Amino acid sequence: MKYTMKGRSSIVVGVLALAVVVFSLVSNLARRIGIVEPRVRIERGSGESAAQAATLLRMQAVRQVVDGEVFATAGRVREVYALASMGSLLAVTERKAGAAGPLKGLSNSLPPGVTQTDQGNVFASPTSSIIVHFRSAPIGVEVTSVAKDKRFGPGLIVRVTPDGAKSWSSTGLDNIRLPQPFAEEVDVIAAGWQREALPSR
Repeated sequence: MKYTMKGRSSIVVGVLALAVVVFSLVSNLARRIGIVEPRVRIERGSGESAAQAATLLRMQAVRQVVDGEVFATAGRVREVYALASMGSLLAVTERKAGAAGPLKGLSNSLPPGVTQTDQGNVFASPTSSIIVHFRSAPIGVEVTSVAKDKRFGPGLIVRVTPDGAKSWSSTGLDNIRLPQPFAEEVDVIAAGWQREALPSR
């Protein structure tokens, strides 16, 4: 398949934009982690030693990190950006095949733990349902992730177009309203989403 200069430019812009957005979202998550103060309570039995209590404390702290919202959200962020990155490349190389071409290519290159459902553009992971939309003109890909349970974090949207990449997260953890695919930003915000700001230079 021959690539045009415009096609190559779109790929480069998409990949660079995704890298910037990933950095931004990870920075935002790091700031949120600093706000979270998990409380761990240990009730000591009369015969429990200090060493046993310390071991139990460490185990509970690790369990809270591994099973917590921040850890689950970080995994979902990786899924969304992996799909958006691959989808943006397929949107350029398979643009003449409509949405069917990129979706077929995407189903053959899924991140670990992500599977395709009976609906062609809907994928599933242990923590979320993921919806992928492609647009041919102007070319673009949008990936939306909705957690299966509010303990897995907010909804996530990543959109990549020739103008760059944008990302949003839902302001709530339940009763999430999904905006129309490729909706104007004002409509995305009105549906209860907030823009994840890109880092300033």
